[in-house]
Amino acid sequence: NGKVTLKHIQNENYFNSVNDIVIDFADVKSNYTFTLEHTLKPNLVKGDITVFKYTPDRAKDKLNAQIVNFDYDAASGKINAKITGLGAISSGKMPVLQDGNNSRLIISWADRYKLSDGDEQVVMQVPYYEQPGGSCWATCAQMLTKAYPRDDDEYSNRLGVIDFIKYLKHTSLDEGIGLWDFKMNLPNAINLYSSTKTEVSTFVSSSNMLEEIINKLRENKPLIMNLTYPGVGRHAIMIIGYKRELISIAKINVKLLIHNPQNVGTESMYKWVDWEWLMKEKWPQEAYQILYPNKPLKTTELELLTMGLPINKYLGDLAFVVGTDSKNYSIGLQYDNSEANGYKWVFPNGVKCEKLPDTVSYIKAKLPVYNASKSSKDVEIKYKIIDSKTRKTIEENSAKMSIAAGQQNVGGTVQLNNLATNTEFEGELLIQMRDNNSKEFLDGYKLKFVITPSQKIIVTMYCSVTGKYESGQIDKAGVGVPHKTTFKGSGNKYVANYETETTITTDMKLIQRGTAQIIFDQPVNPTKIISFEIKGNGEQYFEGEKTADITLSCKLENIPLKSLRNNSIEGNEVCSYIKELNYQAISVDPKHGNVILKEFYCTDESTIYFFIHK
Repeated sequence: NGKVTLKHIQNENYFNSVNDIVIDFADVKSNYTFTLEHTLKPNLVKGDITVFKYTPDRAKDKLNAQIVNFDYDAASGKINAKITGLGAISSGKMPVLQDGNNSRLIISWADRYKLSDGDEQVVMQVPYYEQPGGSCWATCAQMLTKAYPRDDDEYSNRLGVIDFIKYLKHTSLDEGIGLWDFKMNLPNAINLYSSTKTEVSTFVSSSNMLEEIINKLRENKPLIMNLTYPGVGRHAIMIIGYKRELISIAKINVKLLIHNPQNVGTESMYKWVDWEWLMKEKWPQEAYQILYPNKPLKTTELELLTMGLPINKYLGDLAFVVGTDSKNYSIGLQYDNSEANGYKWVFPNGVKCEKLPDTVSYIKAKLPVYNASKSSKDVEIKYKIIDSKTRKTIEENSAKMSIAAGQQNVGGTVQLNNLATNTEFEGELLIQMRDNNSKEFLDGYKLKFVITPSQKIIVTMYCSVTGKYESGQIDKAGVGVPHKTTFKGSGNKYVANYETETTITTDMKLIQRGTAQIIFDQPVNPTKIISFEIKGNGEQYFEGEKTADITLSCKLENIPLKSLRNNSIEGNEVCSYIKELNYQAISVDPKHGNVILKEFYCTDESTIYFFIHK
């Protein structure tokens, strides 16, 4: 006796497809038994109909629906069910939802006849990215965004996948995405960064979901799917096509073409998967979601080359290199939601590097490039160091190459020797990939950094002894740094990078490069050099052609300093300070002999010379 108020919800938060009927029981205050009677289209397949209960407030991260048993008469299309556990139970002044009760009832169905109509196959080419860490959902969002680019993408300072992770305020790259964020927040981010609006639909019925997926693909709309991927767990993939094999109305085989952002083995771009296989780990009550754009893809205008951003030691390498070749270390990129730009530069131990030391010698890059087209393309990858204050380009480098279909890693470096400064340097590292023919922007990113000046000393140093070579020849052997080499550092440690070209005769020249490191016994008024180490290499040329490859190394220890200006040690005493001395010149032509130092000794003519100019 009395009234019961029910509501028919349209455009429900999760279940909003044309094949969903949502009834809200939140205003029911007693635990009634309801009889459900509803007429659907006749001759549906009962397995394509799902009736279930759920509660929106309990579905922030995942939705575990309660399946309702029902009868379906195919001739009339009528469904019947007895249902309990709907609505709230009065408890004092406020009605509360008891465990086991739900506030909404959903009827969801699919029409298998519609699946049998239309195109048998739809395939789209869509840009591809690989996920860093567990950021599959953000990576798929970046694929969709790249498929619907904004006109100002070249100047937007976007970081792709990282932008989406930061937008959802995730603290790491490995956080998944719940149903609510996928439905409400991810579309907002895609709307912000792309040229399309997006919508999300949620499904418990796999048949209803397949019908909706195929409808969207027929409209030339790629989709992101949030699901339990076989063998992986919760995952997100990009769906970009389908092909259908009709055996009978009751048996339709469908394969989906996907981009899997995992990029492991065959789980990469353009992978065909069986629908039944894709659904094999779905529980009947488990909710899956699809996200799709509101306008078709313009495939004729779409660029299919993309470039990943190495971060958190994923996807290649991008780092500032500090120190000598033998004892260098890298300062790499790491995601940090608390940073304004979403990232920070960190030392190898993960500690934040607030400001880079000006002992950085170069930037090294190993960048993943993905070509989602069917043919190779000629590109140019440009690296620039820009002064943030003056907007002037300080250093730049570029490389042209052909990128085949699929993925390849592209290496590059930017030398930083010209960044010596007495003031703090605020810079930007700009990396861009452009079409080598049209010069059109394809992909790229901009990263900010600050270099703080260190102390500098100008040094001239060499060490000369007598050497015995592999050929049996006795001759002088020596190494050193070029005249007035700049060392940078702080405290008692200083490092230098050098490269010189020396003309020996009109036909012969020598190119040498290397790194050197000085460690004093104390930062102020040092009394000795604890260690002076040089590692170098080079080439010898005759009439413009390389004749030999050169490598050398030297380590001196505990050299006394009489003054900071002019220091020299002569005679047999020199050898007591030499801990290592190696030199070899390997001829390019095997017919010519090599010059390899086998041993060394000191004479009255041996010398160590060390001079600090300032």
